[in-house]
Amino acid sequence: MEVAMRKKIRRIITILGTTAMIFTVTACGNRMDTMQPAASYVADFFDIPDTVTGIERLLLKDDMAYLCCLEEDGTSYLAAMDIDDGKFLKQNLDLDASVSLLDFGFAPDNSNWAVCLEKAGGYSLRKFDNSGSQVQSVDLAGVMDSPVISAVGRDLFLSIDMEGNICVAAKGGNTLVYLFDNNGRFLFSLDYEGNLMTTTTTAEGKIGICATSSDRMNYDLLTVDMETQDWSKDKICLGATAGLYGGVNKDFYRFDSSVLYGYAAGAQEGIPVFNWSDMGLGTSEVQLGECTDGRFVVLTASSNQTEVLSYEMAVLTEGVDERELLSMVSLTATPGLVQAVSDFNKTNDRYKVELTEYFPYAQNVSNEEWDNAILNLNTRIISGDMPDILDMSNLSVQIYQSKGLLEDLYPYMENDPEIRTEDYFENVFEAISLDGKLPYLTDGVAISTMLAGADVVDGNNGWTIQDLEKVLDTYGANSINNLSGASFLKIMLQTDGSFIDWNLGKCSFDSPEFVKMLEFAGKIQESSQDGCGGTEMSDTYAEAYEEVLSV
Repeated sequence: MEVAMRKKIRRIITILGTTAMIFTVTACGNRMDTMQPAASYVADFFDIPDTVTGIERLLLKDDMAYLCCLEEDGTSYLAAMDIDDGKFLKQNLDLDASVSLLDFGFAPDNSNWAVCLEKAGGYSLRKFDNSGSQVQSVDLAGVMDSPVISAVGRDLFLSIDMEGNICVAAKGGNTLVYLFDNNGRFLFSLDYEGNLMTTTTTAEGKIGICATSSDRMNYDLLTVDMETQDWSKDKICLGATAGLYGGVNKDFYRFDSSVLYGYAAGAQEGIPVFNWSDMGLGTSEVQLGECTDGRFVVLTASSNQTEVLSYEMAVLTEGVDERELLSMVSLTATPGLVQAVSDFNKTNDRYKVELTEYFPYAQNVSNEEWDNAILNLNTRIISGDMPDILDMSNLSVQIYQSKGLLEDLYPYMENDPEIRTEDYFENVFEAISLDGKLPYLTDGVAISTMLAGADVVDGNNGWTIQDLEKVLDTYGANSINNLSGASFLKIMLQTDGSFIDWNLGKCSFDSPEFVKMLEFAGKIQESSQDGCGGTEMSDTYAEAYEEVLSV
């Protein structure tokens, strides 16, 4: 039986206007009990040069973080950062400038193996000694099928086990793995039906392959059995995964987009190490390593995605954070929300927001699980266990507001010297207000409107239902693209609250306004498109449905 799954991204949109897309709410209350990590950490941050626009791998050795770096012009190299002072140094590898460094690993004899893209388009394994001099090169053309390699580009990964055996894994239609001994001699190959995420070396010294499970919704960790030349039988089902990294004090670590979990050798379940947003960490392009003394080194890209990515390194040490705690609860926090909390925690000296999620964003959730989570949240709130901040995405603001659970944010904004409402689109505040109060704030709005030529618009500054009816009358029933009658009605019902009395819990669909809306939906239903196609105009259509996001 097929189980219905919740979509990860949910939007609330309106036609002929604006409304909130994803929002949060402040509330009065106490902290909710959560499963907290056994230890707390504090973070020190170090900038990575802005010339670095990509980092493929992070490995730790002798209190140094080694990075496989890429620059915007295609230049690639190995770099090292001191994890105590953040000093950044390029390493002198004997590598021609036209050869791209894709990934690297340290062998037990302290030599360095790297997988490289040659200038002629082939691939090679290269070995370097401690001074950076090349001591060996292995052409991979005879081992890896060239059609596969040409298709995967930079999606090649390298890891080395405790015996010095080398794994090169490639992304293709499935996962392709090639094993070599410590002298670069090809041994055998393996494949797996899932899509490859990354490779790693566990604390036990085994080569690990992280790939999607058979349902393509979660991830598995497979390890290589060098003796049987096959996959080990102890496959670990990871569930939602945004990153996997080798460990020292734990066998390996899994990042699920919200929490870092540590796994003991052979364990099927991980133990929370720290919440990502607690530490003020970025959520993009994450790399992580663990030091022998228990510190963590994390590399992340900037949260500002409007420019070329810039990176920073965070060193996490066990310690006590003495800031005042504010509890925040979300059913499932989007990466943008996690990043917003993380940015706040990184910069605020007085307060720290502790974000608790029922489900990580990367996890697929059944409708039953989702409904049970809402029931659990509401039961806790009824019992008086109310968080300080509540993410209202996928929850009814009107119902929570009618119960007196939400603060009016207008007084806070008016008394904050750093906030001026005229700096924002004030009509958005008006649109999301209820009874003259502002029960929540939004991080963005979507404008659902119509795209048309200047001759159709004819000087109008907006659309009304009457305007759309005029287009139908003038240009015919087939004149509106990318909007069906059903999708139009759904959009209007999602965003127009005039048909529902939230205080009385009643709805009325016999009003003249709704009847008119229904009649218009009927006019375009028969000749409509599927409602989710592209918005490019053609000579066939006079106008098309258009959604402007992230205003």
